[in-house]
Amino acid sequence: MKTPNEKAKDLMNKFISYADDSMASSTDNARNCALLCVNETIASLRTWENTYMGREQILYFLKVKDELETF
Repeated sequence: MKTPNEKAKDLMNKFISYADDSMASSTDNARNCALLCVNETIASLRTWENTYMGREQILYFLKVKDELETF
């Protein structure tokens, strides 16, 4: 499994070519797109929050979100 930092970078890199730089940098736009995905993932995992795997996945994606917010 990738570290949260590696996952955050992967998500940003997936969006970088789609990011419009007319209002902000491509990196900022890619980060915002990646944050949207992570937030959606966390929200969908909330239904599994009471299971061990659900908690572990939520914690993982919360760390990915923290990494994205520091870029």
